[in-house]
Amino acid sequence: MIIPSDTTIITLNQQIEAAIRAYVPEGIELDFNLPTADATPTTPTVNIFLYSLEEDLSLRSSVARNYSPVTGHLDAGHVNIRCGYLITYWDANTTQPSAANSQSMQVMNCVLNALINTREISGLPGAYTRVVSPSELHGLSIFWQALGNKPRLCLNYSATVPVQLTSHNEQYPAVATLDTSFDNLNK
Repeated sequence: MIIPSDTTIITLNQQIEAAIRAYVPEGIELDFNLPTADATPTTPTVNIFLYSLEEDLSLRSSVARNYSPVTGHLDAGHVNIRCGYLITYWDANTTQPSAANSQSMQVMNCVLNALINTREISGLPGAYTRVVSPSELHGLSIFWQALGNKPRLCLNYSATVPVQLTSHNEQYPAVATLDTSFDNLNK
């Protein structure tokens, strides 16, 4: 029997895609695959590469699990997972002049605005998003070297989302009565 998995990460990807799509011009593709040197996009593409998933210990918090006296079950808890994305723009026209207002700069500006204006992720209460410094992405030069490509403008984006733990249907019988009289406390 396969245990059903939480789909928070997939929902997060869909929400990021919707946010960016609302800001970038038509004709720009969005791609979540790992960019490779052999298969660079042939059409203008924003690549949203999810490169890491890790527990966000800085947002670890104590959350009470809800108890249903009717069923005797405790709701499953959750763990905060930080999702690290490297977002880049790929244009088939590599001979485009490098200008302060190049298409690459314009598209990445749209992406940045999409992300900083989407702090709350629809359908994921408790999500925390941020644009983080490149120092958070260790080995950026190694990444570009592995792609056999020159470094390019990139944005490092992080989203921490609560991922539900699997419910094991823990049974805890409800307390039928509570006797708090002074005589019973001294026994």
